[in-house]
Amino acid sequence: MDSATSSYREKVTPSLSYTVGVDKILAEGKSDFQDILLIQSKCFGRTLVLDNQVQSCETDEACYHETLVHPAMLAHPNPKRVYIGGGGEGATAREILKHKSVETCVMVDLDKKVVDFCREHMTQWNKGVFEDPRFSCYYEDAYQWLVENVKTDADKFDVIVMDICDPPRRWSGLEALHCRVLQGGVAEVPEQGRHSGYSEYWRGSFLSGQSRGHGSLSYDPQHVQGCLRRG
Repeated sequence: MDSATSSYREKVTPSLSYTVGVDKILAEGKSDFQDILLIQSKCFGRTLVLDNQVQSCETDEACYHETLVHPAMLAHPNPKRVYIGGGGEGATAREILKHKSVETCVMVDLDKKVVDFCREHMTQWNKGVFEDPRFSCYYEDAYQWLVENVKTDADKFDVIVMDICDPPRRWSGLEALHCRVLQGGVAEVPEQGRHSGYSEYWRGSFLSGQSRGHGSLSYDPQHVQGCLRRG
């Protein structure tokens, strides 16, 4: 943030950055993991920035969250149990809970302070989902939580949506999803542009899962380049 010129600059790649005009800083915070900033942007409205990286903008967050959630939800005939990895703003849960079939929505985000920050300052994103009786939230690594808490078919989910900025450092994180979605279920993993190999691994390695008896798999390059996996 450049206070002298009321602008914000983000580096996208080593050779590319962009500058956004800022009206004011609306709220600031800091957690054990990252700096938290909510700004009023001239171009994008209210904007969440974590560690100098834009995470969500008021003007287009609905486009992102709707295309992240609804293809996966509509690919399942009757989604009752849904898991969200990340999703601290609460907007992914907002879209999931629009589906009346949902009985349980579990969100696991690493950073409680970010979730609390969004709950307080970004209510137009989450719109009361934190008070919905179908919703529960835990503060752990999203992949590790699945490994530790989903042991039987009764624990598994109909739909898993990963709303996480970066892919796991180990491909075992994807395997955790593969083993914890119910037969006939769907897993959605958005690919970020700077990690172009992410969905290639998903397509290549998990498509081979058909030969290991894991059911039929398919790939869907939708708006956010998500990968749908049908169990």
